[in-house]
Amino acid sequence: MYDYPGQLSFAMDVWTFPNHHAFVAWTVHLQYKGKPLVFLLDVVEVPESHSGNILAREFQKTLEQYGLTQKILAFTGDNATSNDTQTTSLSAANNSFHAKSHVRCLNHTINLAAKALIGGVTGNAKDKDADINMDDEEADGDGGDDELPELESVLDVELSESECEGDDEDEEDNEEESIDEVSALTDEEKAVFEREVKKTREALQKIRGLSFSVIHSTTIALPEWKRACGRHELKPCLLPRDVKTHWNSTFDLLKFALEYRAAVDDVTGNKDLAYRKYELTSKEWEILEDLKYVLEVFKRATLSFSDDHKSSISAVIPAMDKIDNMLSTQITSATPHGSTTSTGTRVIHASIKAGLRLAKNLMNHYYSLTDDSAIYCIAMARAVIKQASESTTENSTSQPLSSSNADVFDFMDISVTSHTSPLRDKLSKYLSQALEATKDPLGWWWSKRAIFPVLSQMALDYHSVPATSTPVERVFSQGRQLLVFTRNRLSGFSVRKLLCLGSWSRKDLVSDKVIVNAFVEEDERKSKKSVTAVYFMTVHRGVLYPRF
Repeated sequence: MYDYPGQLSFAMDVWTFPNHHAFVAWTVHLQYKGKPLVFLLDVVEVPESHSGNILAREFQKTLEQYGLTQKILAFTGDNATSNDTQTTSLSAANNSFHAKSHVRCLNHTINLAAKALIGGVTGNAKDKDADINMDDEEADGDGGDDELPELESVLDVELSESECEGDDEDEEDNEEESIDEVSALTDEEKAVFEREVKKTREALQKIRGLSFSVIHSTTIALPEWKRACGRHELKPCLLPRDVKTHWNSTFDLLKFALEYRAAVDDVTGNKDLAYRKYELTSKEWEILEDLKYVLEVFKRATLSFSDDHKSSISAVIPAMDKIDNMLSTQITSATPHGSTTSTGTRVIHASIKAGLRLAKNLMNHYYSLTDDSAIYCIAMARAVIKQASESTTENSTSQPLSSSNADVFDFMDISVTSHTSPLRDKLSKYLSQALEATKDPLGWWWSKRAIFPVLSQMALDYHSVPATSTPVERVFSQGRQLLVFTRNRLSGFSVRKLLCLGSWSRKDLVSDKVIVNAFVEEDERKSKKSVTAVYFMTVHRGVLYPRF
């Protein structure tokens, strides 16, 4: 990495492993022959508060250890305020990082917006320790009243079952996750909001309640559910869990429920079972379909920007524009529910629009913060300059960027045409070219490195900046798989070695033969040390020969 011709970018995140070891991890992002190359740089145990200053200290120490202090271009992290502090502290250290090169994780922004929508619709738990107390009969559907369980209580039960898996972050690091957009409303606005979301809340409460009942009633509800699936020729699959901290689990549940609607109606419509209270009306099914439609936009965006095999930093602003355009269109549309707009957009139920306003407000907040980063500006500079020049050119053959495309993720990236120009310098020559559409800016610039040797290296560096910190999240997921209950006592150093070696091996950065030889040498060294230790112990005890 030290000899890499360009600059490097990094993504970072923190996590507390199930064995209560707190780690900070960094992935390094560069390009190799026009393709993104992403791998784990290091994962370090930091058994103290993950404040911004401490994170910056550990980051600087890691850069110094690998000799990369003058190679850092940018780093990407989530929206936690500790990362803002880290940005300031890191930029003041002895390295090439500038505070304007901090990138906010787009997937985290989408995550917060989706949570604002769902959290607003479901309401906030009045008691964080709320739980559902079900006796054996109620669990099997033979008793209990007809009232629906509190929606947040259902989710708290699901959450409590997964809390033992380990906390994602410290309390400080996780403060942004608990944003409550409803609390910012006035009392009058809250009253209006509660009336607006009531129908969506009731529909979602029913399908979540059914899911909870089927999952926790293994002798009555679950067998009946499987029989209902069989009657309607559906594969007998369990309804997905809806976990409070994972908004995508709500999308997965809605998608599944809509596909298994016949089985859901069968079970909830059976008078002999205790699940009539979960029966959904036709209008409630339409509301769930609308909610799934909206969440699918967030889901697709998350998956699109989670792909490590393509550059996406230049697509961040267009993506946020298109999501905002979708939210604005839905919120302001006067077209009756159930129909489509002139552009073919589905019109959603009014009760969901109230939640969309919360999501839009949060997206707008983080959209405004992108102005603080030079990375987005540089990635988009070519498009901005070309659009400005095209507005005064009548015969331009280029295709301007647009945020109104039907496909939310069909982005236009920046490039040039191949005809020559008499302009003197390379930058002017580049800017004089017509705008081309490409979904692979890294590959395009790699192919033009002979024409623009300096400019292409700069473009390759900036298009290698990660738009999200998802690669680090994958490292922690691998760590969770590594630390099964039979390995729960692995030391932090062992976890670090295994995760780093695994990442480097998968990217062919180190051969398996080298790893095996290193382990063999280590075993031999330990074996010799053990033999020597046993020999001295036996001599000390008066025995004149080594005992093996």
